[in-house]
Amino acid sequence: MEIEELSFKEGFTVRPKNKKGTKNNDDDRLLQFSYISIIEVFLLGFPMLFYLALKYAGTGEAYGDFAVLLLSLGIIGIMGVLLIQRGKFFKLQNYYLESTKKMLMFLIFTFLIVVILGVSWFLLGSLLKYALEPIELYFYYLGAGIMEEVFFRMFLCGLLKTQVANRFNRQLPDALENIIIAVITATVFMLSHITSYGGDVAEMSTMFVGGVVFTMFYLYTKDISITITAHVIINFIAVGNLLIIIMG
Repeated sequence: MEIEELSFKEGFTVRPKNKKGTKNNDDDRLLQFSYISIIEVFLLGFPMLFYLALKYAGTGEAYGDFAVLLLSLGIIGIMGVLLIQRGKFFKLQNYYLESTKKMLMFLIFTFLIVVILGVSWFLLGSLLKYALEPIELYFYYLGAGIMEEVFFRMFLCGLLKTQVANRFNRQLPDALENIIIAVITATVFMLSHITSYGGDVAEMSTMFVGGVVFTMFYLYTKDISITITAHVIINFIAVGNLLIIIMG
């Protein structure tokens, strides 16, 4: 049996390869959930959205209802992954803090996502909507970015990774498999924003592009903390620019 070398992460170093060059080891399809992710999801995302939900839910302010929805998506994402992978998904590790080189890898991947999406969203003219107090606006969009990654990347990608692999009996090359997953995930991600952006072509296009980029980086790095960090940075910059324009 041939052995294919993988270059990115310990725990994904070697895996068996069949005669057609495709993989057949289930464990190699499990993605990671790091200590960085725990801080982002449970110490930032959930508390910020929980605050908005308590303050605005049931008051007629749409952001209160959206906060409840995002909290629900986060819970569904985490519980769904536990159910689908029977807990094996959560391989807690401290990978990016083990050395300067690995931390640099984390920063480079995050920077690449921010640059790619920043440029594409600027060209497409995407704007956030303003309806809350400045600090609450940050709470909402940072919390939204975190929970979207938990649901659309961590849960939905994990589900699709398993289903696509099983559907094609693990005969698809990784690249093609990831493209299929990225397109499906990005489409769902885009459609989930239709109530926020009213079907505006430019806005919806940015959501699709973002969905593809986030998904491809997630599937390549196998760690949700990178896409969460990038999503938070992008939303933080976008909210800051919006507040500058409004307060002018």
